[in-house]
Amino acid sequence: KLGASSGDYLIYVVQHWEMNDGENDKNRTIQAYTNAQMAELYVNEKSSGTKMVNKLGWAEWNEVVYSPGSIRAVAMMSSGGKIVAETTVATSGDPVALILSVDVPSNDTGTGTALVLNGQDAGLVKAAVIDANGRVVHSASDRVTFSIKSGPGKIIGVGNGDPSCSQPNKVTYRDAYHGLARVVVQVTEDRATPL
Repeated sequence: KLGASSGDYLIYVVQHWEMNDGENDKNRTIQAYTNAQMAELYVNEKSSGTKMVNKLGWAEWNEVVYSPGSIRAVAMMSSGGKIVAETTVATSGDPVALILSVDVPSNDTGTGTALVLNGQDAGLVKAAVIDANGRVVHSASDRVTFSIKSGPGKIIGVGNGDPSCSQPNKVTYRDAYHGLARVVVQVTEDRATPL
């Protein structure tokens, strides 16, 4: 979980906390977005300092040295004040599974988990590479191959959010980027339109 809220306050850490394959630089820049006045960052429960939140709503720590474990960001209204929100980002383990989730924007169903059988509706299916604790493995770049196992549907595209990806979009596979890949599925039958 990258972000957390408590009452009227929230805090969100943008970065993951793991090393990518072949990465040598252990120094990180960490940003935490919050609507509180101050934020403090902890690396493996050792403070990396308290920062005032800028007028755009975020605090930044530079040259944070990566060490496996976790980073925790806390939001406060004043220095040494009461914590109003906090979030923790942990280093993931080895990839063990894929978790699929559906995001189906539709005027008929709203964002949900089902497609309308009208021969036209389409939805995004997200594939997340996860570890044994259910955390996304952000360093994973495994190839994910998609297929329709049952029901009236077809794959019309794939993606992963990587702006430098040169893989084709009209195929059934995509290498994960930051542990994620997506497929666009379209309904091929019309069972919703009255005859």
